[in-house]
Amino acid sequence: MIRFSLFGFPIAIHWMFWVTAVLLSGGALAKTPDDFQYLIAFVLAALISIIIHELGHAFLQRRYGGKVQIMLVALGGLAISDRGFTRQQHIKISLAGPVIQILLGALAWKLLRMSSGDAQFVVHFLKAFTWVSIVWGVFNLFPIYPMDGGKVLLHFLGPRMEKVTYMVGIIGAAVLALWMLSRGSTFSTLLLGMMAYENFQRYRGDRPAGMLYPN
Repeated sequence: MIRFSLFGFPIAIHWMFWVTAVLLSGGALAKTPDDFQYLIAFVLAALISIIIHELGHAFLQRRYGGKVQIMLVALGGLAISDRGFTRQQHIKISLAGPVIQILLGALAWKLLRMSSGDAQFVVHFLKAFTWVSIVWGVFNLFPIYPMDGGKVLLHFLGPRMEKVTYMVGIIGAAVLALWMLSRGSTFSTLLLGMMAYENFQRYRGDRPAGMLYPN
């Protein structure tokens, strides 16, 4: 792993993060110099956007007394605290990441519209950052566990209605997977299928060993 610190938070980047970012950029099909330039811009944009997302979680966790470390994994990131929080705090923490990510994505979109288009790498970066921040940020708000929207629903409903969260996750992930399949997006279909299965396992009372993220 690559390890460094930012704002006092230890950050580790798993090698699978880079592989996933390249696949999502379409880099496996890159042939021309412009394709490779976009690939680099996309990976850089994904890295910065997801770190910003996790910092949104981490700053609130630290504010609530937690000692936090951040890890970037194959399918996103984790802000891991050494302590638990109240349900209300969990909801705020879960929302903080995607909200700041979407806001900065909107700012990047504004800068992109103001750009002259002369600096091609900057244009590639702003396009990728806008797409990653807004699309991934909104996607993370869907009520599908273990995404942030699923965690919000889990803590909003409380432990007595925990299974309702997982049922919503099963249905939501399955519907989205079918929609993605109809659009020919194999990677997204596979990802959503894994989420549906993880929610099914949790609904049955199993605790899967972090199919998508570590528990």
